[in-house]
Amino acid sequence: MGPLLHSWILASVLAWFALLPQTPPQPLPQPTAADEVSLGQQLFAAARYEEAEPHFLAATRLAPNDAGAWNALGTARHAQKRWPAAIEAFDRARALVPNEPQLLVNLAICRFELHELEPSAALFTRALELAPAESRAHLFLARIAVLLGDDARAEREFAAATKAAAPDPLALLHQGIFFLQAKRLDEARQVLERLVVLDPNLPGGWLNLGLVLQKQGKKDEARPHLARFRELSELLVGEERLRMRVTALLKASNTDLEGGRLDAALKSALAARDLAPEAPIVHQFLAHIYQLQGRRADSQAAANKAKELENAANGGSAPR
Repeated sequence: MGPLLHSWILASVLAWFALLPQTPPQPLPQPTAADEVSLGQQLFAAARYEEAEPHFLAATRLAPNDAGAWNALGTARHAQKRWPAAIEAFDRARALVPNEPQLLVNLAICRFELHELEPSAALFTRALELAPAESRAHLFLARIAVLLGDDARAEREFAAATKAAAPDPLALLHQGIFFLQAKRLDEARQVLERLVVLDPNLPGGWLNLGLVLQKQGKKDEARPHLARFRELSELLVGEERLRMRVTALLKASNTDLEGGRLDAALKSALAARDLAPEAPIVHQFLAHIYQLQGRRADSQAAANKAKELENAANGGSAPR
């Protein structure tokens, strides 16, 4: 085919296409508030709180009267420990649903973190008026009473927080520490022994139980409990700098866990896992946090990974 004929055919084809009716480009569908919340929730579940926040913020702009979107925004900010920004979002949600107990608890926890103890206590008290079984409110009211030096109130609130058959392990931990600091060692031991049965993977339970036994002069009984604490807390990896970084992350995770800041605890634990994926203790930490968050499938997967790594380290034989 000669160049002139080729050019003529191309021009004819282009001319034919020019005669076709032109369909204007269709605009892409815009995400709805529900879409933004869904995307934010996926990122939040992976502890990617900074990335989740803009999606929740977009949802509030698309649906400014959606209390759930404002609550999600507050939760993302809380997970980043941005307490005033979280309060701003929770306050917007509360203006829409003023009598939602969970929302009141979320707002009260942020006030507590800012050491605004009286406003925090008022919010927890209101939450209990609406939902008397809200054990976290009793736990934080007990902690507030401790900080204010009201031991009688603290004892009553701890009792209310731990009266269930399977209470929040953190309530037992703080109650045990309260009795330990008051030198009520028999009561501290009783509470902490209950704790390590209920939650054998919480390092603070073993540590404080060991300390109680030491103060009672029972050093031989204390030794295995303190050994269990070290087993749950110490990281064994080869390179010193890496070990220090991962240990710091796990300590930060445990501090947030004991303070009830589970989302922040998860972020530190995931960062530790990314640095030392071969360390069973990191996956044990993750399994424990997921368990406290109610994420059973994720908890089981992390526990299975920890067991797999432990078995590999033992030459492939499962411990009996």
